[in-house]
Amino acid sequence: MGVKIMKKDIKISAIVPVYNMEKYLERCLDSLVNQTLEDIEIIVINDGSKDNSQKIIDKYSKKYKEKIVSYTNKNQGISKTRNFGIDKAKGQFLAFIDSDDFVEKDMFEKMYNKAIKENLDIVVCDYYNYFDKTQTKHIEKIVDFNNTNLLNNLELIFKINPSPWNKIYKRELILNLNYRFPENIKYEDLGYIPILLTEANKIGKINIPYNYYLIRSNSETTTVDKRVYDVFKILDILYDYFKFKKIYNKEEVEYLFINKLTTYNLQQKFNKDKKVKKDFILKSFDYLNLKYPNWKQNKYFKGQNILKYLIKRSKFLTSIYIILGGKHEN
Repeated sequence: MGVKIMKKDIKISAIVPVYNMEKYLERCLDSLVNQTLEDIEIIVINDGSKDNSQKIIDKYSKKYKEKIVSYTNKNQGISKTRNFGIDKAKGQFLAFIDSDDFVEKDMFEKMYNKAIKENLDIVVCDYYNYFDKTQTKHIEKIVDFNNTNLLNNLELIFKINPSPWNKIYKRELILNLNYRFPENIKYEDLGYIPILLTEANKIGKINIPYNYYLIRSNSETTTVDKRVYDVFKILDILYDYFKFKKIYNKEEVEYLFINKLTTYNLQQKFNKDKKVKKDFILKSFDYLNLKYPNWKQNKYFKGQNILKYLIKRSKFLTSIYIILGGKHEN
């Protein structure tokens, strides 16, 4: 079911999936309905919430009927919900905002104006990690770069975070690609954002943190369980795509794979299932050895902190790190 608005020349469609987010949803919606950019639509999709999220959505839909388009679906997961939002969006650009996050009120205005003025397919910004427990924030800076594309600056494949929420995307780019977030699988962002970045003709960046990314102790991103194996399916998607683009053997692309898997290896210190975390580490080393036999010699991998490099390149040292609970940053 949807509540529709009549609006011409929508500049940005903000897609907001909602699942049991009553604690954070009002803060998120407040930051969106008060955007300084006119002519936006906020597509709020209730993905089968069992809490009071729908009551909050109804309240905001009634109050801001000129801006909010709301839908209620059965629970399908964040990928299907975002893909549903893509199909409903009418804006020139799309933004994906998580319903527990919030943004600065001028985010869309500044990013949209840059996109239009400089003819960009994607605009990236810095962001804050916002810690729920302490209500404190820490700025996360994406590497500075002039307007470019990945084929001319392939290092950005691993230097731009593979998350959807600190970027806006030309809707035409997404529709022409005819590819969506992988569904029914974890790490869906990793299987989508690097592909969009690669397909973009021109990417720009604003060196200002606009998005507040909420970090909760029990959030999807901090939970480590058996779904960690999904990363291999996601990396297979990327590998096949990069092979099609004839860049799979570039050191920058290779390092994207190395960095993700070796980082996930160290994150197994949070996994309570001893069998799974041991098995995952073995599988990740096997995966890298199969896809990139000389991965330990990758110049970007070797160029990181020496202690990180020594731990991450060794199954034995990685396992020791996990056993000791991990005293070093990963």
